[in-house]
Amino acid sequence: MTKLRPKNTPLLIAVGAIILACVLPIVSYYFPNNFLNSVELRTYDWRMRQAANADAAASTNLAACYIDLKSVDWFKETLKVRFPYPRKVHGLITRELGYEGATAVAFDVMFNEEFPMDGLVEADYGPLGAEGSDQFFARQMKEAGNVFIAEGNVDDPPDPLFADAAKNVGSILTQEEHSDCNVVRRIRPVVVGKDGRSRWNLGVLLAASELGIDLKKATITKRGITFPDAPGGQRYLPLDRDGSMLIDWNLKADDSRVLQVPYFALAFLDLMRQASGEQGHREALGELRTAGFTNLVGDRPLHGKVCIIGSTVEGNNLSDIGATPLSKNTFLVSTYLNVANTIIMNRFIRQIGPFGEASYLIILGMLASWITWRTKVGWGAVWMVALVTVVILAAMIAFLSQHVWLPVVDPVVGGLLLPYLSLVSYRVAFGENEQRRIKQVFKRVVSPDVVNELLAAERLSLGGARRNISVFFADVRGFTEMTDSTHARAGQYVKDHNLIGAEADAYFDHNAREVLATVNLYLGTIADIIKKHEGTLDKYIGDCVMAFWGAPLTQEQHAVACVRTAIEAQRAIYKLNVERAAENERRKAESPPPDEVELLPLLTLGTGINSGIATVGLMGSEEHTFNYTIFGREVNLASRLESFSGRGRIIIGANTYADLQKFAPELAATCVRQEASRFKGFREEIVTYEVPWKTATKSGS
Repeated sequence: MTKLRPKNTPLLIAVGAIILACVLPIVSYYFPNNFLNSVELRTYDWRMRQAANADAAASTNLAACYIDLKSVDWFKETLKVRFPYPRKVHGLITRELGYEGATAVAFDVMFNEEFPMDGLVEADYGPLGAEGSDQFFARQMKEAGNVFIAEGNVDDPPDPLFADAAKNVGSILTQEEHSDCNVVRRIRPVVVGKDGRSRWNLGVLLAASELGIDLKKATITKRGITFPDAPGGQRYLPLDRDGSMLIDWNLKADDSRVLQVPYFALAFLDLMRQASGEQGHREALGELRTAGFTNLVGDRPLHGKVCIIGSTVEGNNLSDIGATPLSKNTFLVSTYLNVANTIIMNRFIRQIGPFGEASYLIILGMLASWITWRTKVGWGAVWMVALVTVVILAAMIAFLSQHVWLPVVDPVVGGLLLPYLSLVSYRVAFGENEQRRIKQVFKRVVSPDVVNELLAAERLSLGGARRNISVFFADVRGFTEMTDSTHARAGQYVKDHNLIGAEADAYFDHNAREVLATVNLYLGTIADIIKKHEGTLDKYIGDCVMAFWGAPLTQEQHAVACVRTAIEAQRAIYKLNVERAAENERRKAESPPPDEVELLPLLTLGTGINSGIATVGLMGSEEHTFNYTIFGREVNLASRLESFSGRGRIIIGANTYADLQKFAPELAATCVRQEASRFKGFREEIVTYEVPWKTATKSGS
């Protein structure tokens, strides 16, 4: 199985987050009763309220005849009737609206059965002289020819007396969002019963009447309904997956753009006209205007209007209140006003659909992923806040200007936050791993302060870069001679003492440990000084130490730091030799046979330094080990200078000397120019300088 390349991990995380985001609309499609969908619906309601407050254009032919508190009191005091009113009351209203010339009338009142006990109504025609209240109402509807009555359930239709007299029966079923407090946001434009009968929504019937649409010619599909307009055009009503239509809740029940007439006023006008003719009708209008109903303009205020009749009374059996996007307590008779206005004004609310939403989420997810990975964490958070703001503003603008419902919650949660949080979490985890890796690579080669700087850095060029550096090679002189002499003495000792087998091996191992301890002492001393001056300890090459300055962290005065390290290293080795020489004298004094005294070897240091451009980076492989190192011409020259330095000397190249002149002129002034020399691998002669250190040591500086 091929090992996953780490550089692909962020891409896979981003793709996984985007795929998961695209699942959200699918979940909402099949399981709408979820938290995210509930929040989305709340944002939709907020947008709808803003749109309603914008006071958009509305149809000028809408009227509402409300059974309000004044009407309840008037009917109780004047006609001595209570709700449910005798059907003759609705007959009076129907007759008045017919007289005034209303183009359509819709009753948001149920007439599922006859009330024969309502009493007789004095007939205005025929030989009988009186007729039943139900019959009176049915006759008025039939004569008007433009009255629609309500049906709450296709399997529980109105009484045939009224259904046959009405122009049509309209459905008053709504689609309540049960996951969100039964808010009415949708209606079914057409409902089909078990017997195959179709019922158009009451608001659709009003709109069709106003627009001259023949609903029998409508084409119904799963996606929408196409109406043939009277002028010869077409009007398309989009549907959701349940065959429902989103209502443009542009009109409140008391909206000033709708002509509002109390129910009792129509009855009063009809009775006055029946008693005194048109003069009585005009006098009744005058009385109503004097009483404050100044919106009743002209002799026939409702001429050319499509009228909805319903209740705006609270707290009794007339109450018809529910939750809508506009308010938790909305008079639901306004539903049909808004349905009619939505169709008349062609203000259909459109959704972008699952495919469109998935595309939207993919685009946002890609953008969020790119920004998160390409910017610092802090700036990424700022960008996310900005993008969330843009998504909300875009959704608001699309709704107000184009009536398009762009989702907000899924794009914010799935399109933006999910990729962002996934990648930030990966970056945090990756950062911890990277810190451990950096510590593992550098903890033995640089000072703790440098390690901390590396961990605090936002970005590191560890994969290979050209850097201006100074290279330090220091070789412990005398190590080879010490090894040879120690081995010879050990062999002689084994021979002189007749050691064989395990005893001989043990003595040789003891001498090997002593040799290793000696070289480690000298190399360790140099390494400590390198770390002290914040250099990077590259490697040990036998008895040679290689280090450099200027990477991984940039150091402007890398040459100065490197030379000062070399000076301090020479002094430290000198001090160490002084101490070891004193120890040797003590051992000689305490051990009478001088040939058996084990003296401590005294080693010296040869140092070569050069500065310039080199390639720096991690060499090795993920599977094995990394080494942070440098290579290039200037590195090779530093190695040659170390070989040239001899014992107890510091030799630097011309580039290093130039940096000393720039940043440490007092140190450069002490340097001694050497004769130009040729070095292996270099065609031209190389100018070098020696850095003195013994004089400063003797002076104690």
